[in-house]
Amino acid sequence: MLAALAVALAPAPQAGAAPSCSVTATGKHTRAQTLAVTLSSGCPATGTQTGRLRYTQVPGISVLGGFTLNYKTKLLTLTLPRSVWANAAYGAMHTDPQTVIHVTALPKRQEFGVGKKTISGGFRASNGARVSWTQTVSVSSTLTVEPLANSTPLGLTRNTWPLALKLP
Repeated sequence: MLAALAVALAPAPQAGAAPSCSVTATGKHTRAQTLAVTLSSGCPATGTQTGRLRYTQVPGISVLGGFTLNYKTKLLTLTLPRSVWANAAYGAMHTDPQTVIHVTALPKRQEFGVGKKTISGGFRASNGARVSWTQTVSVSSTLTVEPLANSTPLGLTRNTWPLALKLP
C-alpha cells in the first residue's frame, strides 16, 4: 500500500529529461542501517548521492532523516530518526528529478511451540499518548503472525487487528 502511494506521488518524467532512476530497499528494525538496494536500469553505475528521506509511520508520524546512496556498491546507508519507532513498520521515500528511493519495513513476529501465545506491543506517540495492544492466538505449529497486506503498518483496520496466519 505504501509503495503504491509512493509510486502515485512520484513525479512523471519530463520530455527530454534524463532517465528515471528507481531505488528500492527493505528496511531493518535498527537505528543505523546499511541496506542492499535494487536499482533500475536508469541509475548511474558509479557515484554517490546524499539527501533526506521522508519517513512515515502510523499514527501520523512524518519526519526527515539523512541518507547516503552508493551506486557502485548498491548500498544505502541511513539512520532512523528518533521519532520513528524501530520495532514497528515504517516507510521512507526520497524524490528528485532523476531519482526515486523507496524503503519499506514491515513488522514480522514468529511464535514457536504449541498452545496459546499472547502477542503484545505498543508505542508512545510524540504528543505523549501511549498506545498498546494484546491479542491471544492458538498455535498448533510454527506460526508467522503479520499484518494483512491492505491494513495499516501496525495491522489496525476498523478498530480490529486482522492477522495473516501462515504455517510452514
